Amino acid sequence: MQNSQNTRSKFRILSTLFLWVTFFGLLAVGFWGWNNKWEIHDRWSARNYEATTDSSRVLKNLNLTSKGELVYKASKTEVDGKGKFKTLCPVERYEQASVLGCYTQRKIYVLKVDEPKLSGVEEVTAAHELLHAKFERMDEDQKVKLKSLLGALESEITDPETLSLVASYKTEIGDGRDLDNEKFAIFGTQLADVGPELEEVYSEYFKNRTQIVEFYKKYNGEFKAVEAQVVGFDKQLEDLKAQKDKLENDLKVLNEDLEFRQGKIEELQNSDGREEYASEVKRYNNEVGAYNIKVEQIKTIIAEYNQIVELRNTVALSAKDLQDKLDANVEEKNVD
Repeated sequence: MQNSQNTRSKFRILSTLFLWVTFFGLLAVGFWGWNNKWEIHDRWSARNYEATTDSSRVLKNLNLTSKGELVYKASKTEVDGKGKFKTLCPVERYEQASVLGCYTQRKIYVLKVDEPKLSGVEEVTAAHELLHAKFERMDEDQKVKLKSLLGALESEITDPETLSLVASYKTEIGDGRDLDNEKFAIFGTQLADVGPELEEVYSEYFKNRTQIVEFYKKYNGEFKAVEAQVVGFDKQLEDLKAQKDKLENDLKVLNEDLEFRQGKIEELQNSDGREEYASEVKRYNNEVGAYNIKVEQIKTIIAEYNQIVELRNTVALSAKDLQDKLDANVEEKNVD
């Protein structure tokens, strides 16, 4: 009888112990699962990712770490033509040309750009959106620290283009967490020097972030070069117009003087002042010669002005063509 009671007592103890072990085991698993929820999510989502030729090329060029590559695949990253891209990624009106893509519903969509002068734009776009994915995966403490780092970096930035881009976002979305998200992506893809602490954050995804920045500088440099050409042409046109306006003003003065001298010559023609008459005729003819020279100068300036206008318009059109390549709402022209 005593043995039976001891057996039941031991069984209850073992049962209770088993329940507690099971409880703490489940608690530990749950705690581990919560702390590694993104790792679990990304590995599960990436398991059946099928990269296209374009998305594989972009992935290779990004030179990502294993973690960055995992998130790229988990985000089902697509590189799509304008037709499909517009349906998947309606770009906000404040989005800039430097970055054209989106991270939505934990997926990354990138606009396909078939233009050699803009090579690298797909990679920069993908990197930008990948950093949005990284931002989402940060915990609250990380985001608070990141905000401080981004603010400190922003105060040191002197590049007007980057500051203008951040300002445009700030106007549209305010100065909150969403802006931190955008600054994190902008600084990471456009600035070579971000400081050691931020660089460490970026290095979790990128083996060589400098390469991404070089992609950005290269294709953005195409726009700057064209813009510089247009500005240069505009300066030439402004100078030529000033020369033309001066010559036309000189002609007006000369014309008035010629009319005066013509009247004086007519008066002297029937007088006895032969020497004075001859002198006035000579002065008149000299001024006619000067007048004609200025007329020819104006013709030359007008011809040069029109030539530069044509060149300027050609360059401006090429700039628009480049910009249209980055605008999903502009349909590509069919070439027969």
